[in-house]
Amino acid sequence: MLKKIFSLTLFFLSFCYSFSEGVQSKEYKIDEINRVIEELKLQQMHLELMKEEIEKSNIDLSKKVNFNENRPKIALVLSGGGAKGAAHIGVLRVLEKYQVPIDIIVGTSVGSIVGGMYSVGYSPDEIEKTVLNLKFNSLLTNSKDRNLKNIEEKIENDKYPFTMSIDKNLKLSFPMGILNGENIYLQLKDIFSRAENVKNFNELPIEYRAITTDLQTGKEVILADGDLAIATFKSMAIPSFLEPVKDNNKFYVDGGVVNNFPIDVALSLGADIIIAVDITAETSKINEKSNLITILDKLSTYNGNRKTETHKRLADLLIVPDVKNHDTIDFGNLNELVVEGEKAAEKYGYILANLSSPKDFKEIKDKALKEEPIQINKIKLEGNNILTLEKVNDLKPTVKNRKFTKNDLNEWTKKIYSVSYIERAFYEVNDDTVIFKVKEKDGINIRASLNYASNYGGSMNIAATVPNFGIWTRNYTIKAEASSFPKINFNNVTFYEVGKFKLLGGASIGYETDPLFIYRNGDKVSTYTTNKFIASLSFGTAISNSVVSGISLGYANNDNKYLSGDRDIYNFNENYQALFSSIYTYVDTLNERNFPSKGTVLRLEGFNSQDISGKETNLGGGMFSANFYTPLSEKFSVGFGVAGGKMRGEELPKSSLFRIGGLRSSETAFSFVGLPMMGRYADEFYILRGGIQYKLTDTFHLLVKYNMLTYSSDSLPFQDNYSIGDRKYHGYGGGIGWNTFLGPISLFLSNNLDDSSPLFEVYMGYTF
Repeated sequence: MLKKIFSLTLFFLSFCYSFSEGVQSKEYKIDEINRVIEELKLQQMHLELMKEEIEKSNIDLSKKVNFNENRPKIALVLSGGGAKGAAHIGVLRVLEKYQVPIDIIVGTSVGSIVGGMYSVGYSPDEIEKTVLNLKFNSLLTNSKDRNLKNIEEKIENDKYPFTMSIDKNLKLSFPMGILNGENIYLQLKDIFSRAENVKNFNELPIEYRAITTDLQTGKEVILADGDLAIATFKSMAIPSFLEPVKDNNKFYVDGGVVNNFPIDVALSLGADIIIAVDITAETSKINEKSNLITILDKLSTYNGNRKTETHKRLADLLIVPDVKNHDTIDFGNLNELVVEGEKAAEKYGYILANLSSPKDFKEIKDKALKEEPIQINKIKLEGNNILTLEKVNDLKPTVKNRKFTKNDLNEWTKKIYSVSYIERAFYEVNDDTVIFKVKEKDGINIRASLNYASNYGGSMNIAATVPNFGIWTRNYTIKAEASSFPKINFNNVTFYEVGKFKLLGGASIGYETDPLFIYRNGDKVSTYTTNKFIASLSFGTAISNSVVSGISLGYANNDNKYLSGDRDIYNFNENYQALFSSIYTYVDTLNERNFPSKGTVLRLEGFNSQDISGKETNLGGGMFSANFYTPLSEKFSVGFGVAGGKMRGEELPKSSLFRIGGLRSSETAFSFVGLPMMGRYADEFYILRGGIQYKLTDTFHLLVKYNMLTYSSDSLPFQDNYSIGDRKYHGYGGGIGWNTFLGPISLFLSNNLDDSSPLFEVYMGYTF
């Protein structure tokens, strides 16, 4: 259904023919009719040729086929159908059981992938193992390998799931698909690496064809040569869900739009016997409950459905696994679909036994391609305006004697894709040359995110970045938050890169409003806001993709005001101006930003603030946070950490105290299970943390957390005041975490340090 709905674009395009404006002569109209007649004649000729091929055949499948003289060519045709394509594997297993020699494979969409794997020499068992081990939730994202990202990318760009751009002509540009498909493409390159240097699909162990659609014309394209991974990618690129695949200035989408059951292609290749596997969905039925989408879906698929229904009747043996009602994007229980394929094929075991030829079967199997390292002596780059060959060389993995395995080439491509301004990166090997084809971001990059947190409320965050590339790369960014506590910030980050080493410089100016929540006996009784104007300069170095150190200097004007609740609490009713400085180190090796199962994140910072408004609100000190995660098994992982901070000075401003509580940390706020956001204010504190994470799926997690706190603070009438070590607070709870393309979502239930009722917190989106 999803594939059909996304093909509406092609449906409307198919009605858009070129025409001449103004008065059209009789001759012009007749010429146009003649053009259409010629097209219909070509279609008729094509059908006549197919009919002749069928009439020539005198093979009776109810009898044993003679493979000794005039050996008949057997073709296997595999239809598209998304996840249901796992049933193709079961059919292949039965074909192998009866040792049926396959000479030609033609596939569309998932059929092109399974068929392509069999054509290069994968056994059904190998195909099943490969498919069942795929991490589909990871493939169906645009995420870049976090370990390969630059440190500034890890800090900032992880936060924005929505992207668009404004080109040099100031035209707003949206993505051509929900996913760019890079992770799917790299998986296909891994699968088809053994055929990396085969460009003619007639030279594969089994002759092969894939079907795709030219997006510009809406016409079917039969792929007989080129890069096998790209061919299958073109064949399965669902319109609007995946970006079209660009190749030689043409754009290609899923072949199922025009020919989801390409039996006619097998006939045109001279097939004498056609075994076809049908996993296509039933056509939608129109009734009084149908909606607009259903009707448009029906309209857009008339042509393809008629073609599929006709082609089903042209197969010599039609195998129909019982998977029609399985969702095309449901990748759970794929092994059950494999079994359905076996059952459906085994029903015709008596026919397949007549097609058995152990000698010919073995000859084909002996041609199976093997994985071998590839000698790379040259590098070429296409589609680049910013990326340089020097940069590509710097990203090259270390290998011996210039021999690259499929893992080396995929790692190299992932590193190129991880570069901040690269949107897509493909590669192809021709003899000893690797050709990288890239798509770069152009113009102003606009990113957006929605988020919600208990107490804080909802917000929308938008960032617009103007990149400027040269010897020194400069990014000019404006960031804004629309919420109950609005913010706006202008900054410039400049860096010079030498290998993995970077010199960084930055300037920032902005205005922000931050809340100050006040609780008494577990209830929020008052809210103040800090209205802050900040200007700063920063300098630093990034010595790898995981470590950055630097210093910041700046000016801040703080004006705290009452917002709501109890007016009798005056502690935060402050305003002052200050010059500040800080020195920091940040380390990030996490495999995921949210719900990580492996890696370390460390933050160390020393700070100082000098009052310049005559109020003697000076402070200095430092803070630290370190969290470590390690997997115990594929599903279980544990984490532990420490955090702490200490301030010193005269007349410490209460609005600058460390804020403790809630599920998420920020610059001066530290998470603590068992307290709501800003449940405690402290001038000194120490936290120990521990937790267990169980992965139900690649994106869905069960979480258990424990933490312990000791703190001290100036006299604040609304909270208990202790010295360090006088009292230890224990917080614990559990919940769920879900990584979605909109950002992380977490629902958590914990004890409440200030009340007998449990504390429930929720957040969606990223921390800003």
